[in-house]
Amino acid sequence: FIPFAVDGTTEGYVALSVDQPNGIGVYHDEAESIFNAGSFKGTNDAISFFTQCFSGGRFTQVRADRDKERVVPNMNINLLMGTQPARIKNIFTEDRLSSGFASRFIMIESNYLELNTEIDPFARNKEMCSDWVQLLEHLYRTGHLYNTGEIKPVEISFEPAAKDAYRCYYKANLKDANKRILSKAEQYIIGTEAKMSAYFPRLVQILAIINDPKMPVITKKVVDDAHCLYKYFAKSTMGIIAKISEEIDTGLPSELELIYQGLPETFARKDAVEVCKMLNLSDQKFETAMRRKDFKALFRKIEYGVYQKL
Repeated sequence: FIPFAVDGTTEGYVALSVDQPNGIGVYHDEAESIFNAGSFKGTNDAISFFTQCFSGGRFTQVRADRDKERVVPNMNINLLMGTQPARIKNIFTEDRLSSGFASRFIMIESNYLELNTEIDPFARNKEMCSDWVQLLEHLYRTGHLYNTGEIKPVEISFEPAAKDAYRCYYKANLKDANKRILSKAEQYIIGTEAKMSAYFPRLVQILAIINDPKMPVITKKVVDDAHCLYKYFAKSTMGIIAKISEEIDTGLPSELELIYQGLPETFARKDAVEVCKMLNLSDQKFETAMRRKDFKALFRKIEYGVYQKL
């Protein structure tokens, strides 16, 4: 038996390894946190701990109280981590690169897969897992009882017209996501938009409950309003994150940098408008930047309404 831990502290891994001669596996979702917040040393630097772990040698944790010392005869931890490529530099600093610590890892850069836009959000395989359903039923109950004495959960009905509208918005969101993937938009844009899209179904339920807490019904208007609210939050969030992001090699402000990166080598004005829409920016953002000559050194006009990157 080889245990597999999901997240944890270096202290916890030592305790788990004491009686596990076959070693343990660890999956950590954000690689940064496991190296920057280790509790193995007073400095919270877990690098030396993992350097020892990967060697498979003997590990002794020296304590002031000798009764609390932990000795692991064959320390062996297999670490599987994930992070965004842009955050690698936060993990493997110059010191860690020069010490050879970074080269101890096999690294695979995965690209985003194109999404299936024909999927039905109401298909059987899209249903919530039973644990999630039970949690919702536990949190949201009414005073009506079954014959068995159990409390009956409130059901939120979904009108057919509302389902059709939801399908339409759902597939449109997937198509927009595919455009961002194919245009090689910035990683943080793809990631942020993907996370924001998870709020759409939540907002649908919240608005239905707000309209009628006792007998909530999801109507087409509820779906339309929820999508409008979702787009507002998505645009607002992207705007804030874009301002936080650094200006990159072109020296452009972050929003114009995103437009530049999203455009192909040769493009027409309508293509630029589509890129602006995809990034939740004003349709006229590209035209305004061209008039102000912000793109002067980056594009040249090859014919009427058609541009080429320099």
